[in-house]
Amino acid sequence: VLAGSMGMSGLDKSQVGGKKLLELGKTIEHKIYQVYPVSRWFSDAFQGNVIESILFVFVSIGAFLVFVWLLSIRYQKIHSALSANYVKSNYKMQQLQCESPTKTIFRKECKRFFGSNIYLTNSGLGALLAIMFSVACCFMGVDKMVKEMQIPYMNESIGRALPFITASIMGMCCTTACSISLEGKNAWILQSSPVKTIDIVRGKIGLNLVITIPSAVICGIALTIAWHKTPLEIVSYFLVPIVFTIFCSVTGLVINYKFPKMEWENEVQVVKQSTSTMLGIFGNLLIGVFAFIFIMLTASLPYLLTLSSVITIWLVVTFLLYRYLITRKKLF
Repeated sequence: VLAGSMGMSGLDKSQVGGKKLLELGKTIEHKIYQVYPVSRWFSDAFQGNVIESILFVFVSIGAFLVFVWLLSIRYQKIHSALSANYVKSNYKMQQLQCESPTKTIFRKECKRFFGSNIYLTNSGLGALLAIMFSVACCFMGVDKMVKEMQIPYMNESIGRALPFITASIMGMCCTTACSISLEGKNAWILQSSPVKTIDIVRGKIGLNLVITIPSAVICGIALTIAWHKTPLEIVSYFLVPIVFTIFCSVTGLVINYKFPKMEWENEVQVVKQSTSTMLGIFGNLLIGVFAFIFIMLTASLPYLLTLSSVITIWLVVTFLLYRYLITRKKLF
């Protein structure tokens, strides 16, 4: 989606005919009508069709009233079940289970991420865009998308380019770039707890990996379906995004360690406006773009050589930065 929009912005009217855009619009309109037939009435209503307008209004209001009616029947039971607390009268003391510090911090990070709409949408957008791009390659066709993007040398190296495009977009999903700053005034809790730095690092990195690695696997499956020429290309569809997401998780935490923002009144100041977030999201995006450019410029060299070079550099930098983090006495 991101790469396609960049490519489309460079086209003029002579390159994209009005007929093609009209055909595309009709196709999209037809698909919407198939998925949601009521939308045809909504469309006809704007064209002055009174009957279709009345049908759309009555069906919409009717569906809403039926939903309210069904909810009202069970509302009291649902409310009671959600707010009730159950206590066993025959409680017996048994062996208590305890979790590791890393797992405890990971759970806390997950609750914070999924409990904040701002954090969720801003830091998780990259994974969603990467999946959308990969799925679009399946339905629209890789050849057509590459032709519209008009990137030099890409027609001859489509299989090499796809995993790096996906990885670049995935790099914008970086929860670690603001995870330290989000501790804010509650940072003293971790500071006073018997928790090692390595546990905090693993817990915060774990959240980003749980989001990005499954997304990278989905992207790899979609790209394999869309374009599978050689076994090495198929392996790269999975390997490149996964390695890059691990790299981004560690670099994001290092950036936030160097540029923390512990004093804030609103999460927006940390998630969207802080220096660490900007560097984490767009810095990872630029690194992915540079890797993509390198792969395109070295298209004449064996793909195994260039691919292994990029991945090795990412892994070495990731290891060094990870060692740097876990050897700190404290992160904040």
